[in-house]
Amino acid sequence: LSLALSLLTLGAGPSHLYVPLDQGNRWHVVGEGRFVTLDPSGAQVGGFTVRDDYLRTIDGTEDLSGRTYTLMRQDLTETVDGGAPDELTLWVRYRQDRSGLYEADVDLLTPPGGEPPAADATQAGRASVGDYMVRHVPENRRAAYRAVWDRLQTRVDAIHAAARRLGTRPARTLAENELTRLRYPLHPGQSWEIRTDIPFSSEVEAVESVTLPAGRFASQRIRIDSGLFGPKDRVHFWMSRSGQLALEYHVEGDVTDENGNVVGHMTGDYREELLDLSLVAR
Repeated sequence: LSLALSLLTLGAGPSHLYVPLDQGNRWHVVGEGRFVTLDPSGAQVGGFTVRDDYLRTIDGTEDLSGRTYTLMRQDLTETVDGGAPDELTLWVRYRQDRSGLYEADVDLLTPPGGEPPAADATQAGRASVGDYMVRHVPENRRAAYRAVWDRLQTRVDAIHAAARRLGTRPARTLAENELTRLRYPLHPGQSWEIRTDIPFSSEVEAVESVTLPAGRFASQRIRIDSGLFGPKDRVHFWMSRSGQLALEYHVEGDVTDENGNVVGHMTGDYREELLDLSLVAR
C-alpha cells in the first residue's frame, strides 16, 4: 500500500491520540438532507432539499480558561433547493488526551479571540425555510405546522451544532464549560455524557467497516441520545483514526390540531460523508 492509502485507512498522529489534530490536516465533507411535510392522506404539501459542503482544516490554537485548544476551521457552503448558496465559517475548539476528546463549549460562530454573534444573526434564512415546509398547507393549519417545524429545527440545530445552541453564549457544562466528544478507549458499550444542562449522551454501538467516497475505513459507529429527541428520532456518527467519517440522522413529528387530532406529519433525513482528506504524516 502507498503511504497515502495507509494514512487514509489508519490516520496520522501518535497511536494514543485517536483523532488526528495535527496542524494542516484537512477534511472535505458533503452532506445532503431532505425535509418533507405531509398532509393527513400522506401527500406531500411542502419540503426542501439541502446540500452542505464543508472544508474542515486544523488551523491554529487558542488559549481559553488556562487550556490550549486546537482550532478546527469549518468553511461551509449551503444550498437549499438549488438556490443561491450561503457561506459560513464555523470554529470548533478541541483538546485531546488519553482519556478522551474534549471541546470548548463556545458558540461555533465565534472566531478565535472574538465575540459570539448577535442572536438574530443566526436566524437568517429560517423564515424562508419555514415557508418551504408549509408552502401548500391550508392557511388555517399553517400555525400548527410551523410549530412542529420549529421543534424539529431545534433538534436539527442541536445535532449540527454538536449539542449546543447556535447564537447563545456558552452555558456551564461538564469540566468547566467543556463537552465530552469521545471517551477513550472506544469499544462497543462505551458510553458517556456529552453535556448535562441540555441532556446529550453517546454510546459506541459497534465496530464496522464503512465505504465512502474517500475510501474504506475501519470505524466506530456511535449513537447520540438526547432528551430533546422524539421517540422516532435517530442520530449516528462514524469515527476512525482519520477523524469523523459520516453523520446521519432522522427526525420526525406529528402535526396536531387544537383538539389533539393528527392533521399532518413532518420528517427530516440527512447524511454527511467524507469526500476526501489530507493528513499530515509523522
